[in-house]
Amino acid sequence: MLNSEKLNEAVLGLEHAYFFPFFMQAPAFLRALLVADGTVTKLIEAYVLESLQVVLHSQQPISDQPAALGLHLNKSDRYLHRKISLVGSRSSSVYLLAESWIDFNLFEDKVHQDFLQAKIGIGEIIQKFALPSCRKMVSYFSEEENQQRFFGRTYVIHVNQQPAIQITEKFPLNLYLLKIPNE
Repeated sequence: MLNSEKLNEAVLGLEHAYFFPFFMQAPAFLRALLVADGTVTKLIEAYVLESLQVVLHSQQPISDQPAALGLHLNKSDRYLHRKISLVGSRSSSVYLLAESWIDFNLFEDKVHQDFLQAKIGIGEIIQKFALPSCRKMVSYFSEEENQQRFFGRTYVIHVNQQPAIQITEKFPLNLYLLKIPNE
């Protein structure tokens, strides 16, 4: 995995992701997902022609930032750590795996409830509450896991100009190699 120092040494800015050799090995739509600046749920739904469900695998409040994680968030005493997948409602295909760290100190209680319910993606929660935000890329990567290749990215969402959420998303290559029918 490329860490943030290597990424910053190699290129400046998201627009240069295509300099990484593995990036050119990804299908066009997967490359578009990797550089998308916003929620990818609706993009994937449009591509695969089925709705996606957020499936929660684990979620736990953390009262201290684990130092070994290298989080790009401010030190806080209230995090929510969660792991989810986006699963096709018709096909049951897992189109995305994600792990996130959310600094709960930066959000109101009504936003906490949506995070805790985990019924919609983080990008959709940010849109729902019209939170002023921007994403800053930390790294891109390609990895093998359980004989499956993934392309991924790690980024930090800044809300009200504060680093609020760190997300690592992994996309299984095999699902983005398929030709999707128009019907």
